[in-house]
Amino acid sequence: AIGALLEKTGLSETVVRILEYTGKTAEGLTAFLAEAGARGRDFLLIRAESARDAETLKAAGVFDAAVRAKKGGSIACAGFSTRCENPAILAALEAFSSADFWATDYSYRCDDVAETIGKAAQHELSFISLDPLSGGILDPVPPEVHEIFRNAPVPRSHDEWALRAVWESQDLVSAVVRPASPEDLLRKTILAEGGRANSLPSRELAVIAEAAKCLNAGVNKEKRAEREDFPSTH
Repeated sequence: AIGALLEKTGLSETVVRILEYTGKTAEGLTAFLAEAGARGRDFLLIRAESARDAETLKAAGVFDAAVRAKKGGSIACAGFSTRCENPAILAALEAFSSADFWATDYSYRCDDVAETIGKAAQHELSFISLDPLSGGILDPVPPEVHEIFRNAPVPRSHDEWALRAVWESQDLVSAVVRPASPEDLLRKTILAEGGRANSLPSRELAVIAEAAKCLNAGVNKEKRAEREDFPSTH
């Protein structure tokens, strides 16, 4: 239906669709592409939540089916998305060695995956950040983080800090955001256009590092509380 709408409105030559496949079989992928009306400009994104998912997809021939779809001309390129965790990223890199790009819920609190991002770059894969402003990572933002941004040498909104921090990575080629409205899309597009790799001064990088530390401390505290509420029986 979306493909037909794009053709009808004349946008098919200017809009690039990202088709996200969340299934686990090669047959399912073929059916998914047919139902989506895949055409040569589309990007295929295969979701691999974990290292086990990556292994399952490889064993089921899903990645091979993606390569065949690309060679057949129904998609422009194929890649994978994972959680922003080192084991998941590394397993997917190994399982889908012929991928064109990869994506994850990357934000400024994901510094522990920096080395892994560098390894992916060595594979010549394009790197896309999925929704760096939310995705369960930055939303909601605690008051402590807002206070850090308000007291920064150059006060900015949280959205602007988040996008600038993401664009600071020289390995990143694009970011996907989920706008709440057309106005929100315009605002985030303007913010994103102001971002450049390796452009933030040290004092602003220090602000981002402090905010990331605060966010990570809060997440770790919640995880400890969950373990205390639901103790392991092993």
